[in-house]
Amino acid sequence: IGEGAPAEPERIERLWWRGMTVEQAESFEGLDAEATERRVAQLLALREDPRSDLHASILVDLFFHTVWFAKTSLQPAPNAKQLSGLWALQQLLMDNVSVRGMSLEQNVAFFRRTLAVYGSEKGPSWEEAGEGNGAAAAAAAPAPDVEESEELAACNSFAPEQAVAIASFFGSTFFQHYRLHTALLVPGLIERPECSSAVEVALQLPPAEFPAMRHFQTLESWEAAEAEAREARERAEREERERLAAEAAVRQAEEDAREKLTAERVQEITSRTIQQFLGQLEHDIRAKAGSQTSQLTARLEKLEKLAGVVD
Repeated sequence: IGEGAPAEPERIERLWWRGMTVEQAESFEGLDAEATERRVAQLLALREDPRSDLHASILVDLFFHTVWFAKTSLQPAPNAKQLSGLWALQQLLMDNVSVRGMSLEQNVAFFRRTLAVYGSEKGPSWEEAGEGNGAAAAAAAPAPDVEESEELAACNSFAPEQAVAIASFFGSTFFQHYRLHTALLVPGLIERPECSSAVEVALQLPPAEFPAMRHFQTLESWEAAEAEAREARERAEREERERLAAEAAVRQAEEDAREKLTAERVQEITSRTIQQFLGQLEHDIRAKAGSQTSQLTARLEKLEKLAGVVD
């Protein structure tokens, strides 16, 4: 990409407080992912609404993941000054594509050079980090328009561990999708005949964990996710329909049972109950009558015996 672009002179760009003030950097503290994304959109001040414009949405997503990486994965945790540097680095890499027409190799070289300077023990001095190349450009660089605390002023570089993680993050996000970013930032360039296929970026640094980029997914993965979500919705709807049908069947069975209890059925049950009661009553009467008959017979026998004695 951009094979015909002129060779870029080596230069050191200013990162600290470039496009972000102290207050803006500190405003990200304590925000969750959703609030962080809204804050990023506010700072970018895009003319298009990210909720409806794909171009604006991807830009917000790029800067959001840079900030979210700094908040959740970068160790030691960056201060406000270092966060502003990451924001500026993301913007510079994009400007190298859209303004300077840098190829992938040129932009990687710029990134390595910048990170090597800001990842050193002391970092660049303000005069060294000028806008351009040479002493004149460095002398003409504007002074910082922010008031730094002593702690922030003393910090003029990234820690070695931070530099490694930053290199891995940008290598796996921005540089990994370089042709996609070129198509986004320079519309029409990706179709030019001189465009070459994307080359692999080998930064030779260990990987670092960072949030997955939500908008950069293949059509196949999006369709698979949509199919899975649709299947889950259909399964939930089917289970709900089955539950409602089961409840309706129970109610219908209860109603059918009540309807089958007709007047004839009630009379039959009543007659059977009465017959059972009368049968028991007859048995009791016969048993009692039999007992009384036995007693009367015994008395008669005694009287007969007495009459015989008298005779």
